[in-house]
Amino acid sequence: MRCSSSSISYFATNVPYTVDRTHESWALVLVPLILMSSILIRMASRDLRRIIGPEKCMPYTVFQEKVEMSFLGHDGMRRDGRSAIDPRQVFMSVGIISQAKGSSYLEVGNTKVCCGVYGPKDIQRGSDFKMTCQVFCEVKMAPFSCIVRKNPQPDKRVKEMSRQIKEALESVIVLEKFPKSQIDVFITVIEDDGGALSACITAAGLALCQANIDVYDFIIGASV
Repeated sequence: MRCSSSSISYFATNVPYTVDRTHESWALVLVPLILMSSILIRMASRDLRRIIGPEKCMPYTVFQEKVEMSFLGHDGMRRDGRSAIDPRQVFMSVGIISQAKGSSYLEVGNTKVCCGVYGPKDIQRGSDFKMTCQVFCEVKMAPFSCIVRKNPQPDKRVKEMSRQIKEALESVIVLEKFPKSQIDVFITVIEDDGGALSACITAAGLALCQANIDVYDFIIGASV
């Protein structure tokens, strides 16, 4: 079947205009719906529990000059000028989170940790009834805390750190003084340069003292 230019012009001029208007009206309705559905799908797939930050962030150590990764130099000193038995420099501060009852910030060398303590408060519904206080501890690693980007979801190491910190805090808190209550401890490792577990324990102890929670003794973490 052949179509001449005259036949094409005939069909083009004799197509009802209402058909084009109908397609146009459907387009005006469908396009916003498609855009809205794509936005809702993206919002639903987004994990709001993640630490907000750039997806392609990298620590500044990536751009530093590469040095020899040895524990001690030829003079018996470490790369930062310390001897084998000298501790790292320590900086600590409390009351950095206004919404928390107790909070702390700790630097041990290049390792940086932030901790917030909330409570004591009533236990959640459905929790096991206990006449002593319950301690909940959660540790999160910032995506830029290591050279290799960390997954926001807790891995085995982070879960084990949370369990060990919880056991350490339960040994010093006077749990009998807060029956049917719960204390929440949230810790964020901003930078991990070694000794993160001990730094988290020390930061949690500082936050507990700043929150005026009764403890048997002040708890300090150390790594050997």
